[in-house]
Amino acid sequence: MHIKHLATILILLSLSLPALAAPSFDKTWTDPITNMKFVWIESGCYHMGSNSGLSNEMPEHRVCVDGFWMGKYEVTIHEYRIFLKETDKN
Repeated sequence: MHIKHLATILILLSLSLPALAAPSFDKTWTDPITNMKFVWIESGCYHMGSNSGLSNEMPEHRVCVDGFWMGKYEVTIHEYRIFLKETDKN
């Protein structure tokens, strides 16, 4: 599986998760359909890009993101097939 496809799958899965608030005691969640493990990534800001890199990396700038759930492990082909079936994307 190409890394580009894996990134797309992770984004799709994170967008399809129920709207859960950041847990105050447990920062992990298991999807009941796929049994995939997710971890909560706190909101925060970071510097993205470069002032001396390739033209499509410029300029360095500050980016802030809301907290989100991310898969703890890489998506397996089996998990991806379950996702396709459950979302009618087959």
